[in-house]
Amino acid sequence: MFGHEESQDDARIRHEVTQRLTDDEYVDAQDLEVTVHHAAVTLTGTVGSVEQGHRAAEVAAKVPGVAQVIDRFGLRRTAQAAQVMGEIGSSPADPDTRTPGVVGDMNEPATLKEAHTNSLTRR
Repeated sequence: MFGHEESQDDARIRHEVTQRLTDDEYVDAQDLEVTVHHAAVTLTGTVGSVEQGHRAAEVAAKVPGVAQVIDRFGLRRTAQAAQVMGEIGSSPADPDTRTPGVVGDMNEPATLKEAHTNSLTRR
């Protein structure tokens, strides 16, 4: 209904924002998704801290051609927070002390997903 083709400028912006977030040493971008529509960058997913969220928005805003950054991400829950809530095992040796909802090894390099879409979702 509200479909659109991604412009060359939007594609370039999306690629550059994605690359800069992936390369930034202060942002864990593994759970972030970047979409761009008419030079407005939307960041969705989760980040490890409020500071990482602010940094991700700053990095995106510095990309040439970006008119606006919309952040729609939440905070990733840590294993320690889940333990406090009694949601997972309390033993440090417990194999289920991984962060709920996070797939993979947190020590592996993060990969950022680029969103390729031909439609616009209105909220």
